[in-house]
Amino acid sequence: MTPTQTVLQYYQLPFDLYPFQERTIDTLAPLVRAGYYPDMGLGKTVMSTVSALYKTLMGEARRNPHHRPADPAHGLETVPGAGA
Repeated sequence: MTPTQTVLQYYQLPFDLYPFQERTIDTLAPLVRAGYYPDMGLGKTVMSTVSALYKTLMGEARRNPHHRPADPAHGLETVPGAGA
């Protein structure tokens, strides 16, 4: 089962993902670190959100970062306009 299929088994999105978004999520979500750099309007927010949901379902995401120091090797960060 792909990361996208795993997430959609538990969560309903208000829209369908485009095939390129699914491929991106399925490729990058399982990685420890990944960057999402598509152009404006192509779905960085939804792709990183679905990836975060996948990591949460797989037990890879910490729900409360105050329990222990942040680990720079594990995380998800969305930075709008970082490539501008």
